[in-house]
Amino acid sequence: MTSRRPPRCAASSSRCSTAAPGPTSALPSRCSAPPCRSGCRSRTAGRSRRGTAPLTADGSGGDWYDTFELASGKVALVVGDVAGHGLAAASSMNQLRNGLRTLLVAHDGAVGPALEALDRLAKQLLPAEMATLWAGVLDPATGVMDYVCAGHLAPLVLHDGEAKFADVVRNPPLGFLREGPEVGRLTIGPGESLLVFSDGLVERRHAELTRRLAELRSTAAVTLDLEVLEHRMTGLESEDDATMLLVTAS
Repeated sequence: MTSRRPPRCAASSSRCSTAAPGPTSALPSRCSAPPCRSGCRSRTAGRSRRGTAPLTADGSGGDWYDTFELASGKVALVVGDVAGHGLAAASSMNQLRNGLRTLLVAHDGAVGPALEALDRLAKQLLPAEMATLWAGVLDPATGVMDYVCAGHLAPLVLHDGEAKFADVVRNPPLGFLREGPEVGRLTIGPGESLLVFSDGLVERRHAELTRRLAELRSTAAVTLDLEVLEHRMTGLESEDDATMLLVTAS
């Protein structure tokens, strides 16, 4: 993905779907954020579906997405997934989400040091949990995104009806890093989109992951409507949580 001119970045989706109301809900309650101070047109949004696993009555889960503007004008884009369901997973998710927000601000958007510190937090405070994470910091003026992929599935890159999975730099899940994470870099060029998602969108019992990923790729090449993608990939009775975040440069 090569930027041919400085893009304006917009993240888009169909309507937002949030967690059930309550203290464990940490998903954004609105789809869009104000325009960024750097002058770009930046709207951040996502979609999250709670699975049907009957573990709690409040719909709590461990998936989340997050996006916010940093003081530099760059934009943080995060999709995370704590294993499991229920209040324990939701509590861990809240700690990781809020911890990452704080660390990205404290490190001025340097995603590597922020994730290294978050990994230490996970080891000390959440030793029994396993979580995967995609965390990127996007420069809307250039389309360049520095990211850390910690045990997470690679995002989809989409352009002109074509879809392919990004060739990403991989790290172990949170809590299992032995040293600072390796930071990758990609560029979202004009007209290109990046779809980051949790594994609940594609993982199914008795179905090969490679086949499910191919199904997602072919579906996303036809439509980027997140509601359509969700219904096509998860159906109505999936037990797993599923979360998506779509970023499009224009």
